[in-house]
Amino acid sequence: MYFRITKGEKGLNIKTYPSNTDKMVTWTGIPATCTPTYPELDKLFWKLQDSRKIVKFCKAEVYPEIIIGTLGIPVKMYQDHYNSASFCIQKDQIIILDHTNFIDHLILQIPLTHYGRPIKMGKFLYDLLNLLIDRDLIFMEQLETKLLQQEEEIEEEEGEKAGDIPYSVQIRKKAFCLYRYYKQLADVGRKLAEDENEYFEEQDRYIFQLFVERVERLASEAKMLQEYSMELWQLHQAKQNEKQNRTMLVLTIISAIFMPLSLVVGWYGMNFINMPELHWKYGYALIAALCGLFLFISLGYLSYKNFFMHPKKEKQKDEQNK
Repeated sequence: MYFRITKGEKGLNIKTYPSNTDKMVTWTGIPATCTPTYPELDKLFWKLQDSRKIVKFCKAEVYPEIIIGTLGIPVKMYQDHYNSASFCIQKDQIIILDHTNFIDHLILQIPLTHYGRPIKMGKFLYDLLNLLIDRDLIFMEQLETKLLQQEEEIEEEEGEKAGDIPYSVQIRKKAFCLYRYYKQLADVGRKLAEDENEYFEEQDRYIFQLFVERVERLASEAKMLQEYSMELWQLHQAKQNEKQNRTMLVLTIISAIFMPLSLVVGWYGMNFINMPELHWKYGYALIAALCGLFLFISLGYLSYKNFFMHPKKEKQKDEQNK
């Protein structure tokens, strides 16, 4: 469906038309002979895209007597899902094409009066754009909380989560998507604040600039989330490398302990005739005692050097020594 917002004597008039309507839309500055129907209007908006796929970017282009653009808003709770709309701004009207049916509930939240006076088109457009990012900061705080929980799980290596691909990878993708969205939305706000066609009043240009500053702050938050999730991934990789190193250490210790015993087995397994130990009464007992003594000395030395201590206890001991 599409929405047409026009100036009236008592304020703004908002009309809604279904996508299959044959209602003619009058545009200022366009000859009556080429006044577009909805499909023609839709074609004009979609010229900002290469295909008729869902819009995944925000953009505004300024032409003489008209501003057209698109809004691709990522759905917060899902990966690679977008709400999309196209818009057209002229001096006396705003036309919005809602491609995914999400604009209507936003328009219902916009008060048409401000301190008892009807709002103007600039304030209406500002309120609409502001609703797009209304709860984004809370959402990013939730993502940050999940990252903090993930960091604790990686540090403590609790359960299976420490060994799986951490949730931070998904958050990094979402943070990158939000960062790109905010930078594009900020560019749209700048185009409106510049007001090359002089559609808005000075107060409207000021609030558009405030909107740009707010979006830039959100972009900074998304960038920090992206960097934090990357650091968390690197921490996860470091933990995995530490596990592998400890596994190799255990294998090395086992090899170091049993290699001399293997030498003894290989030495006396040659069965040469002139080996006095093979025929000596206490030969077997002597070799067994020497092997046992070697095992005892090796295990005692490794234990003294804390090779068998759990990493957590080893870390606590190092902290106590400090």
